[in-house]
Formats: sequence, structure tokens, C-alpha cells
Amino acid sequence: MVSVSRFLGTSGLALAFFMAGCGGGGGNGGTVYAPISVSLQVNGAAVTPSASGEVAVAPGDSVSIGTDQASTWSTSASDSSAITVAKASTTTQLWSGQLVNGTTSAVTYTVTATSVNGSGNTKAVVLKVGAGDSRNGSYSVFATNGSNQKLAINFDTKSLVMTDENNVAASATISANASEAGTWDITSPLNPNTTNTARLRVAADGNNIVGSFPFAVAFASPVRYAVTAFVASRALVTTAAQLDGVYNRLGIDITATGRDSNIRQVRVRGAGTIFETCNSVAVTAMASCSSFNTYTVTPNTTAGSWHIVNNADATDIGNFRIAVIGGQNVYFGAGAVVPDGPTRVFRIGPQDISTFANVTARGADTLGAWGKADVTSTSLASTGVDTTGTAYAVNLDLNTLASIGPLGMRGGTSREIPANKFFVTQGAKIGAVVGARTNTATQGYIQIGLID
Repeated sequence: MVSVSRFLGTSGLALAFFMAGCGGGGGNGGTVYAPISVSLQVNGAAVTPSASGEVAVAPGDSVSIGTDQASTWSTSASDSSAITVAKASTTTQLWSGQLVNGTTSAVTYTVTATSVNGSGNTKAVVLKVGAGDSRNGSYSVFATNGSNQKLAINFDTKSLVMTDENNVAASATISANASEAGTWDITSPLNPNTTNTARLRVAADGNNIVGSFPFAVAFASPVRYAVTAFVASRALVTTAAQLDGVYNRLGIDITATGRDSNIRQVRVRGAGTIFETCNSVAVTAMASCSSFNTYTVTPNTTAGSWHIVNNADATDIGNFRIAVIGGQNVYFGAGAVVPDGPTRVFRIGPQDISTFANVTARGADTLGAWGKADVTSTSLASTGVDTTGTAYAVNLDLNTLASIGPLGMRGGTSREIPANKFFVTQGAKIGAVVGARTNTATQGYIQIGLID
């Protein structure tokens, strides 16, 4: 008899294959299968897993895992609710997806390939996904086109979705602005302008956003879009007793035939049960007011939304929300007011302050422009760029509103010709400018800025 080793040598591996071919060996019909081998790419670059099959990835990374044999795929996570896989795709030899971590903690996500050849061979790749950006999430939006929308934003995937009151969603991407640190450019197919002034900034508290976006123009038929300012918050007050305060409320009213401004101080008191406005033509502080419109406040079905009904006129109703920005309450309202027209409104009102601080605020206006405003107790200098790419500069002289006016509000007169009239207010971290009602060139105009 001729020795087997004369032909195959003494290699244990060769002997095993020889025996398998002769029907020797154990299970799987006597066939010995090679283990699964994988290749890994993160954002298009080859990555070698550790000896234990682990690899660190950041939220928003795109991962591709290839195998050298046909396989089925399964996944698991250390926190089953944390990971979402966007742009997911699988074939018999490829798994790919963009990993989104919905939490602010690191999560382990395991992708396992199982051979389809009947061997039961598996190969697991353990992806250690870093903590998601703390600014990611859902926000309530108060838009100056007179709508209350929802914003879902993810700074890891550089994407957002704006969903309107009719549940129509508009997707866009974001990218860091090259010339203004902390500002993000928004790229949307809805933007009709030659210069992209759709942008946003996030407050230091991580829960509030000031920006501009191509919203549907109120009452336009057919539908068209224009970039206009918005504020978004996920820090809404949900407890009635925390609503109390005096607010310097600026706003605009939009109808099918025109726009107007709304300027007044309002008050919530009685542990969030009573809402009041001053029944005066002049802009009057609540402390100096002698006649009030009084409303009863009740919670809406949506947490953080509050309903008001005039005690003397049940048809005079409305809704508002209070957001906490920079540790201070700010009044908001946006949406349709059907009994008035119909009319769409936007309202913003920081709590009243006793003095104006020297601040710089950055944000947007109802004309789609983006810029900054340097504010003192006596002046406001606003510079920026409009939707055609043209730079602008507006300078206002500010004055107090006599002895009866709110302390935290100023009247503004532009130094340019013609001399337009405005009202200005500021809070701890947000400020606003609105055109005066008596000024036809600016009534219905509003600018909102997030204070540095």
C-alpha cells in the first residue's frame, strides 16, 4: 500500500480535506467549509476590525460590510431603541447602511452574516457607535409665514425634515457655513432664490433654534415657496404655574390681501390661568394699563400648547406656547386665526427686562435675508445679505417708549432715507424687530435674532 502522505504530505488540513472527499469526517454530510471572511468600509474607506471583530464608528457614518460567500444578515443592539439604519441595503454578499444613534450614549450594534451553504458558519462585526449629537431630535416650529410646524433634525447625518400642518414633509440637508461659525446652511429643492440664505443657529442650551427656511407663502395659489424666518424649540413649558410672566410681544398678521404688525405687552398670571392684554391703542406696559382684555387659559390636548378664550367674547380665542430660551420664558404663537378673516399670525415675546444690554444677535427676517444686529440701549446696526446676494445695512436710533411703555421695548427710527419706523425687544438670548403699524413700507415685517 502506498502511503497517503506521499501524495498529500503530513498537513493536517490537507488530510482533513482528503478525508472529507472520501466521505470521512463528521457532520454536514462530511463536507468541511471555509469560515466566512469579511471586508469593511466606513465612509468609503477600508477599515480593519480588531481581532474580536470590533470597530468604532461615529453617528452618521456610512458602513459597508462585504462577505466572500453568500450569506443572510441579522442585527442586534445593546439598546434596541437607539440605533436607526438609514439608506439600508443588503445583498447576499453585502450589508450597508448609515448609522444613526438617537441617544447621547455610545451603543454597540452587531451585524452578523450567516452562510447560506448549510454550514451554519457565522461572522459578526461589532460596530461601536458613538453618542449622537445632543442637538438631534424633534422641535416645534413657529414660522413667520404664520404656521406651526415640526422639525426633525440630525446633525450627524446633516439632514432635516420640516413637516407642515397638513403633514406635508420637506427634506433638506445642512452644512456648516464657511464664513460664520455656528451657522448652518440649509439646502432645499424648494428654495427659489439665487443666493441661499436659508440657515440656522442653535442656542447654547441645545434646545432652541433660530433660522430661515423656504416655507409655503401664506394664501398663495398656486403654492409657491419663499425663505422666511422661524424659531424652533423643544423646551416648551408644560406646567401651567410656570407660564406666569410679562411678555413684550411682537408679531405679524397675514391675510390674502396684505400684512400688518402687532405690538403690545401681554401678561400671564394666576398660576397660568389668566391671560391679559392692555385695551389701549398706544403700546402700554401692563403696569400702566387701566383697561384689560382678560382671557381664561386652559391646556390644549398637545402638551405645551395653551388655549385662551376672552371672558367677554367667546369668539375671541387663540393659542400660545411658552419656550424656555437661555433660562428665560419666551412667548410664541403661530397658525391660522379663522374668525379674523382668515388670518395667519406669528408672535414672539421675550419676558420684559428693565434694561437693554449691548448684544449681537444673528438670524433672519421675513424677506429671507440673513445677517447680524449689534444692539445697544440707543442703537441697532443690522448688516447681512439678501436672497439675491446683495449686502444690506440698516441703522436704527432707539428710544424708550415714554413713561407708559414697556421697559424692555424700544421704538426705532432708521437713519436711512426714508426714515422707517420699527419696534425692538430683546430677552436673555433672543431678540426681535418688527415694522411699525403706521409705516406702510415695513408693517408686517419682522426680524428674529439669536443672541451670541
